[in-house]
Amino acid sequence: MLLMAGCELSHPTNQHRFRITLDIDTPEGLRSGSSIWSVSCTEPMKFLGVMGGAGCRVRGEAIFVPLPNGRAVIGLMVYGAKGKGVDIDDTAARAFDFKGGGAGGGWYSQAPHWTGSRPLKGERIPTLVTFTDLGDPKTVRELRPEGVDFVAAFGNGYRFNGATLEMVDPGFWPFNLFGLTGEPTAKLIEARLPEMFSTLREMDKRPQVVYPNEFRITGTGYLRQE
Repeated sequence: MLLMAGCELSHPTNQHRFRITLDIDTPEGLRSGSSIWSVSCTEPMKFLGVMGGAGCRVRGEAIFVPLPNGRAVIGLMVYGAKGKGVDIDDTAARAFDFKGGGAGGGWYSQAPHWTGSRPLKGERIPTLVTFTDLGDPKTVRELRPEGVDFVAAFGNGYRFNGATLEMVDPGFWPFNLFGLTGEPTAKLIEARLPEMFSTLREMDKRPQVVYPNEFRITGTGYLRQE
């Protein structure tokens, strides 16, 4: 983390922030949850004739939507079926349908100036899940937004209503790197899922295991990135 912060300070860095909101229809009306994600992107620099240093870092946490039945829908910090989309740094660029790359005059430098909101659709919607036990990551169940998963998981009257990305104030560099300016990112989800985080921190210490035929939460990065 310190190495990344040092790179952001020593290289030209652009930061943008956006709020992702998830809306869920329930028998008792609309329920919503949101989270702000911050994306810092460093431009490449030439040092001793070698180009390097480009890359992006995402900070934020998953979107938590409490339901009236005591359950919750969570939008993870991955996207698409089975959470296979892990490169979430270009979430805003794709929502704004930006054509081209990130660095060298691409969306790295343009994203901080974008305003307004866009819907997230299809495979760009954060992977939606629920847990039968909010303290046990092994009880995860994926919820595909376009199907009948919500009714199967919660009963009649539950349906995915939509996902929206809204650009917010990114603050001023380099003060926004330390959270001193701009719309702040929240740190609430661990308080909502303390037992889950305790278990996932132990998983973070072990080699990552890939489960090709099923979806599992295998580390804290699905719920929070810093």
